[in-house]
Amino acid sequence: MEHLIIELFPTGAMKSLVNQDEINKAWDNLKEELNPEMGNTLEEKNMIEGGDKDFSDTFPLIKNNILYTLFHNDFFMSI
Repeated sequence: MEHLIIELFPTGAMKSLVNQDEINKAWDNLKEELNPEMGNTLEEKNMIEGGDKDFSDTFPLIKNNILYTLFHNDFFMSI
């Protein structure tokens, strides 16, 4: 995966994350690559569970990100 593809409303507000499936597949591939190096610690388990949650529904993470909130509207309105 190289890019996030975000669908916007005409106002510039985020509508959806178009390539969510691609993001989730990239996470699944990374988990497979990491699996041989993983132990069985609580921290690793929490990391994987957090990644499963975040990368299965990435839209809220991006939409609620402070950098997006601070910079997106100004950038969108300038183009």
